[in-house]
Amino acid sequence: MIALLQKSYGLKSEHTILLVDEEATRQQIIDQLDQLVEKTAEEDRLIIYFSGHGHRRKITSSGDWLPHDAQRDTTAKHIRNAAIKESLREINVRHILLICDACFSGSLLVRGEGADPAMTELEQYASRWAICSGREDEEVYDGEPGGNSPFAESILSTLRNNKSRQLNIAKLADQVMKQTRQNSKQLPEAGPIEEVGHKGGQFIFYRSINFNSVDEKAFWKATKEKNSITSYLHYMDTFPEGKFSIEAERLMEKRLLVDQNAWEEALSKNTYASFCTYRNNFPDGKYRGIAKDRIQELRQEDPRFGSFVDPRDGQVYQTIELNGLTWMAENLCFDIGTGCFYYDYDLKH
Repeated sequence: MIALLQKSYGLKSEHTILLVDEEATRQQIIDQLDQLVEKTAEEDRLIIYFSGHGHRRKITSSGDWLPHDAQRDTTAKHIRNAAIKESLREINVRHILLICDACFSGSLLVRGEGADPAMTELEQYASRWAICSGREDEEVYDGEPGGNSPFAESILSTLRNNKSRQLNIAKLADQVMKQTRQNSKQLPEAGPIEEVGHKGGQFIFYRSINFNSVDEKAFWKATKEKNSITSYLHYMDTFPEGKFSIEAERLMEKRLLVDQNAWEEALSKNTYASFCTYRNNFPDGKYRGIAKDRIQELRQEDPRFGSFVDPRDGQVYQTIELNGLTWMAENLCFDIGTGCFYYDYDLKH
């Protein structure tokens, strides 16, 4: 897992902490989690991967991690899921992804919460997600001796075969659940972690680019055509010393100024239409999250707005009443399996 993330997803060796076998004691695990509070910064993205055994408590049905020094007849050396969540609550970073390959790990998750697939918003909002190898009451298969578990192999396979520049955790989890179920009786679960600072975002894996295979001129042409803050940042990340870096900075500053002026205009009007216009014109704008929140507030205040629940998958859509008729105010987003596509191949649609 570490080798794949370092090779294909930009993980740096100096940012990697590894505890294996006798190193993975209760004290060592907790000490490392405590140190992350001081070592990490607000904009960091953190992955915590635990692969080991789990224990389910009979009375509360909550789960424990079993570190290397756990003993058979006592829970004194166990690490409760509640303790893990407390540690996560103290780590102030943008995104935390907890991958847990252990029995009874599903009790970490929030029940019944869906995910918004728009990449720019998923990145903007803080997230605390877990993907667990089984449900809260389920034992899981370790795999053949010397090999990976079905759960771990599904994660590795999905990351290896991913061709997209960006892969959000919900999409990764969907593939992992399908692959794991095909190769074992267990069913992984994924979702936000309860009460540790989740604010609606998701961890996104950014696949590294082979710079030798990228045509900088073509890349720059596509960047200018998009003319967005995200596209200019993407160009500068891809080509730190690129031929068009100075122009990219100039155009991005110009775009930021236009963004600021558009936002001030939206604020001055303070209407549903003005915030929608801002969001449509600046899908990656600096204030897109605030605009979304304001749109939701104004919808709640306007009696014309209602909601509709799709009985097929439970997704909730906004509706609006016009001339005595009820219309959908959001695009339908229902996965029918084969044949599905997004407009302009953009997940936000």
